[in-house]
Amino acid sequence: MKKVIYLLLLLLISFNQLIAQEAKGNPYDDARALLNDINNFKKGDPSSAEELLRIISYYFDKQVVSLEEAWDLMNSNIFLKPYLPARASFKLSAEDKIAPTTPTGGSSGLFGMNVTNIADGIARFLIERGKQELSMAFFKRFNEDLKTYPELTYLFPQSFHIIQNIEIYNIQSLLQELKDAFCKDLLNMPGNILSLRNIKPLVLNICNGNSRCKTKVDNANKRIEKIKTVFSSRPLVLSLLTMQAVLDGNNIIEIADKICADESVCGQNDNFSGLIQVSSILLESFRTSEDRGGIFLNQTSFKNLFYSKDLLSIFLGLVYQKYNSLDCYKNLTIANTDLAACFIKVLDSRTLFYSTLTSFDKINSAYAAIQKNIQQNQKPDNSYYVSVVSASLKMFANISFSLSRLIPNSLPPSFNRFSLNLEIASDICNDIQQKNYAGIFNTTIKFINENSVINDTHAHEQLVKYLSFAANLASATNADEVKEAINAIALPPGSFSIKQRSSINVSLNGYIGYAWDFNGGLYANGIYAPVGFSLSKGLGKNGGALSLFTSIIDVGAVASYRLLDSPTDSLKQEIRLESIISPSAQLLFEIPKWPIAVGAGWRLAPKLFYSKNNISTAVPSKSVFNVSILIDIPIVTIYNKPY
Repeated sequence: MKKVIYLLLLLLISFNQLIAQEAKGNPYDDARALLNDINNFKKGDPSSAEELLRIISYYFDKQVVSLEEAWDLMNSNIFLKPYLPARASFKLSAEDKIAPTTPTGGSSGLFGMNVTNIADGIARFLIERGKQELSMAFFKRFNEDLKTYPELTYLFPQSFHIIQNIEIYNIQSLLQELKDAFCKDLLNMPGNILSLRNIKPLVLNICNGNSRCKTKVDNANKRIEKIKTVFSSRPLVLSLLTMQAVLDGNNIIEIADKICADESVCGQNDNFSGLIQVSSILLESFRTSEDRGGIFLNQTSFKNLFYSKDLLSIFLGLVYQKYNSLDCYKNLTIANTDLAACFIKVLDSRTLFYSTLTSFDKINSAYAAIQKNIQQNQKPDNSYYVSVVSASLKMFANISFSLSRLIPNSLPPSFNRFSLNLEIASDICNDIQQKNYAGIFNTTIKFINENSVINDTHAHEQLVKYLSFAANLASATNADEVKEAINAIALPPGSFSIKQRSSINVSLNGYIGYAWDFNGGLYANGIYAPVGFSLSKGLGKNGGALSLFTSIIDVGAVASYRLLDSPTDSLKQEIRLESIISPSAQLLFEIPKWPIAVGAGWRLAPKLFYSKNNISTAVPSKSVFNVSILIDIPIVTIYNKPY
């Protein structure tokens, strides 16, 4: 198998090199030929006029049809100009005029023309239009996936609004609008994930009795039910609330207060809620009354507070009085320890508790730096923002863990998950603030995986695919990068495996490899690169696939198709429309877990044209039996039904 793959790779490289030579030319050889052509004109010999026109056309990137035009172009080049003869000598007599030749055995009309330039123009058009069609096909598929996986519509609400109306959009204007929409969705990803807790089940009447649609709706509703169950997790919900509050510009005091007001905490008399509530009370109580320098007491004030038992006792007494009668706090307990008892434990272990409060100065310093930047009409440095977010969330978790150490058996397992979520939340918020879209993709996937938000394998694959696409598209800074983002998802390497996992697969398909043609014996062999349609059936989990393939064209023959026992090896090949037309009907076996196919069947070998000294020779098309070893290159999946 390795030898076969190595051979095919060599063939592929050779094919690319042949194409490159056809496209780029060789400057050294062309320079020698051009100098010889110019010298011939100086001698009055115009026999190489056709070669000269071809070289000038290529290097000046335009179709040059007259010697006068060629002379003018060379005269504009400071390197070529010194070698030119007088312009008047750069012409042909009536007898020497270059005339098109009719190949022996050729036909008239379109199939008798030399269509090199026409084929090149058509190819350029098809490539560009093909990319647009692939882009549109991808967006249509995205639209279908949004309907099949409604959870995606909650994660990409702005993008969904555009994609669901894709038919009315021009593909070029769509890209910029969609890029902007994906940017908004990524920058609001915590809120979008949180919106999943309100996801609604699909209704069956949208199917109008279609059984396949009903199956999709049933599967979607099963996933939705699981998602709603996942959002009963307080570590998940509260960390998302925290992230969204950070992105809304709230400080940690305001964030903790919002968390305590959520129904999952307020009125829930358990250890998890108690730790959150007491931590919030202390954060609010440590707020400074000064207008500048930060939002918390400075380290000197903290030291004075915790090293004086009397001062701390009065402080805690006032705080208790403020919160003990409030609805969300009056019944709070941590391991059967009420608010007053919690404060007594803090008072009794004040030195130990104080040692955990080391991040307040760091938070204050970063806040002060941000305020200074704003006052000086400067954009705040990202490093200050990162410090504030990271230190604030870490401080919130530290206070809760410190309380749990003072109160035995008070730390629920779910609180560790909440603490880990806060660490990820810090990364997500920093990535969003810096518009680091690749980072948003990575941290969001990590958060979703760690909290099992999307448990279904297929739904998770769709999420990763489209979230990756969103990040790449949002990061694109120019049109080429936008196209690369689309190509990366529209034409994924390894898509050959789709066939091997499918009950039925129909696709626009390309292949490239080596083929042998037989017609009463070996007729020809060479690189084979057909493009057409394939109908495939997977043969089980590890069994590869069988494909019926019918080709339309074969571009391999243009590059290197070699006829055996033929005098054409020394001739120059002419590229015509008939040179690539090659219908076929073949049966291919896709080797399991490899993008390699072996096949056999009928094909019509293309009609080839060769020339020498203005005399053309045509090799007629021939019906042959074809055997081939190919690399499978699916282009677009038209229909797919997985096992």
